[in-house]
Amino acid sequence: MDNDNLKIYESELNGFLADTFRKHNIDCEIKEDIVVFPKQRITASTSLVNRSSSSSAFILQLDVKLEIGQGRTIVESYAGLGMSMESAVSDTWKNFMKYSFHTLLAAFFSNEFEEQIEREQWLIGQQPYEVIINHSGIRGDVPKPFSTKWFDQLKTLIKSQQLSYDTHWIKLYYAQSENEPISLEILLDNEVWRTVEKEIQYFSFPHHREFYSIRILIIIKKVADIDQVATTTSVMANENKEPIGKESREKIQIRKKPFWKFW
Repeated sequence: MDNDNLKIYESELNGFLADTFRKHNIDCEIKEDIVVFPKQRITASTSLVNRSSSSSAFILQLDVKLEIGQGRTIVESYAGLGMSMESAVSDTWKNFMKYSFHTLLAAFFSNEFEEQIEREQWLIGQQPYEVIINHSGIRGDVPKPFSTKWFDQLKTLIKSQQLSYDTHWIKLYYAQSENEPISLEILLDNEVWRTVEKEIQYFSFPHHREFYSIRILIIIKKVADIDQVATTTSVMANENKEPIGKESREKIQIRKKPFWKFW
């Protein structure tokens, strides 16, 4: 019976997903429980897994899959907790909308809704990439002031890697309590990023007695037109009165506002 209910909720979530994109002026349609975006040649779908270990509460896992090309599928997974299956489903959807939706929207569909993301240009292994990063990735009680040195370390680490010149997605999750880390994971294209997982253990995540977690999604896309990158860097360099070169190009950020918006 629970599996039948999950299938019903999956169908409803596909409808919610399509409606949410339409509200952001993105054309799509549902075909056989798959959300199809004809203009972008992208498809999306949702699935639910019951992770409950008792009858007193429901714990569900929502997977939102965005297929951006043949064999290239971004999978965003979220847990949801509730006293009923409906409330647990609602919790998973709320988490997806808060932490992932706008990043996917900005990366593959529209540049009209930028409030929830940061869009930058990075050189990664000396190749130019457009980088889209989610803003709100904190849960729990963080120490104040909250140092983001760990993000500078992550950014430097990513820039030093040699990646195939294509679209990639990077996810970092860190959780701590009582001044001790309890979870740390980094994924590249849905898989554990083995070549860097040891290095992130030395990142300067702030210690705190209370629990908090960090979840960050970074989508990097190759820049199709190198001249466009040069134009962007030239404009930004002129605004800052700095010479144009590799070093100044790496420092450029499209927007000048503070990056982290945790509270």
